[in-house]
Amino acid sequence: MLNRHASLFTFRACFALALLALSACAGTTPAVEKKVEQKVRAAPPAASSMAAAREAVFESDSLSAEQKKSLKKLFSETSAEQARLRTELGKNQTVLMHMLVDANAKEAEIELLKTRILELEREKSSVFMRTLDQAEAILGRKDLQDERFYRAFLMNPVQPDTLP
Repeated sequence: MLNRHASLFTFRACFALALLALSACAGTTPAVEKKVEQKVRAAPPAASSMAAAREAVFESDSLSAEQKKSLKKLFSETSAEQARLRTELGKNQTVLMHMLVDANAKEAEIELLKTRILELEREKSSVFMRTLDQAEAILGRKDLQDERFYRAFLMNPVQPDTLP
């Protein structure tokens, strides 16, 4: 199960890196930010769920009742934050896709949306890694090599001006 999560996280990290490479730091005016914010707020929420992952954990026979109880508490504490981030990310991505096909879309608005998506992906990844750390503490496990890479990426992402 951890390998599935690692490969999904690898895809998301690569996607975030690709967006980062495509986006340049563009100065935006408050009017542009306000306009983009209105579009994002009006966008419908994206459909996404981690229910299957939680179900797999709680159906496991290898966990004690205390571990399941602690993990359930951990999931409930972070689920609202994750849901908010998924919703905001989905809305921003939807607005970006609509703007990309709109011939009248302003470049500054598109760049602002790219930046927002990257920030939301980083925040989402950070919440995921923090939750994973807490889950590993509950399970008595140590960090894996892949996780150290992701943490390093989150703390010091590659900037567009350093890419070839």
